[in-house]
Amino acid sequence: MSSFKFCCLSIIILGLALISCSEEQSATKQYKEYNPTEDNIINPYWAEFTEDAPTRSPDCWNKNVLSELKINTVELYAFGGDNPDDTLEKKLFSFSNNWKTLEYEDFKFSETPAIWSRCVLRFYEDFEEMDITFSKHFGINRQISSRALKTDECTILLRKKNGNQFDTTFVYGSLLKPRLVVTKIGKNIYSIDAYMKSTASTSEIKAVFAKVNRDEAEMLFAQRNVVFVENEKPVSSFMLNEDYAQVSQVKQWDYDENENLIRYQEFIGNSVVRDIEWVYRADLLPESITIDRKKYFCAYK
Repeated sequence: MSSFKFCCLSIIILGLALISCSEEQSATKQYKEYNPTEDNIINPYWAEFTEDAPTRSPDCWNKNVLSELKINTVELYAFGGDNPDDTLEKKLFSFSNNWKTLEYEDFKFSETPAIWSRCVLRFYEDFEEMDITFSKHFGINRQISSRALKTDECTILLRKKNGNQFDTTFVYGSLLKPRLVVTKIGKNIYSIDAYMKSTASTSEIKAVFAKVNRDEAEMLFAQRNVVFVENEKPVSSFMLNEDYAQVSQVKQWDYDENENLIRYQEFIGNSVVRDIEWVYRADLLPESITIDRKKYFCAYK
């Protein structure tokens, strides 16, 4: 009998070891066919929202690259707490239906309950349209719906607040590569970002803003920014004054020789108020993302 028990125990241990090994191999799989110079897994235009997308904006993961690499799950996890080896936070991006459905879960294990945000996104029209349904939003159980609608003129992102009130973002061009983004909070326009070649003159910048078809009352307190683009990627952003001259730098994107985004920063005056760094694996996929000193490790399945 003891021999039988020992045999059963050995089989169980072997099975657990095989499962563990399989999971580890899946998490550390190398995607050697990935070429970031052709199409990058990170969309730099939305990379600033890596930590809190899709609760505030489109997620930064390029669905075209994910589908080519057959990556169905992206997991970001951070260690910390009383035991430095414990998982403190986890963000799970699970794609299905040919990458047209995203189930997003955000866990904060220092909170009770641990689930912080949970939603389902459904993408349409080459990922230019989507609807988002939250079952939990920033720790609160509530049903919230957000949508992205593509019109002939632009894509409109609607983020529901209370009742029939929305914050709205108008994206001209495409979500993959916007050329003008108008952000509206409530009834007033908060900011206008124009994406232009780094060689653009002040008169060219002024001409773009002159075409923004919005009521002057809406734009009274709007911050106007020009975002300079090189090789179809944003590199720096500057606040403009009423004469459309550059007043101060507000954002900076840095890339490595493989055209991977390695750092994003936001500034107020001379102070850095947002700092995100990416470190890459041998296959050039992100290995870790450090957001304002909080380090998330990345896993792909």
